[in-house]
Amino acid sequence: MPVFYVVDYYLKYEKTGEFIALVKSDKGRRLIKGVEKETGARFIGTYFPVMGFGEFSAEDWWKLPNYGTFDRFRHSRAWHHALQLLNEFYDNTKQFKARLMGSLKDVKVVGMPEKKRK
Repeated sequence: MPVFYVVDYYLKYEKTGEFIALVKSDKGRRLIKGVEKETGARFIGTYFPVMGFGEFSAEDWWKLPNYGTFDRFRHSRAWHHALQLLNEFYDNTKQFKARLMGSLKDVKVVGMPEKKRK
């Protein structure tokens, strides 16, 4: 059952161009490949709001084959290296948001119990 790991974050305004250049560069691709190799996750991409629609500067999407893959990020040297390198671009005065998403067919959605018919 694939799970999507999504991280929303803010970038420092004056560093946004440098961030985009790094992510598109060979160095950026090598960073991503290293994380993919160590974790088993697949990087889908970095997304920016279109025409100002959206709260955050950007978000990264990763596809994980299962929930166990998420735990590999904690122990990944490549992941920690990437975060250290990218930290200069993040606006750490604002809160990040991360979430794990699964498809409706794969997750159990808990709601109000149905009333029994008499």
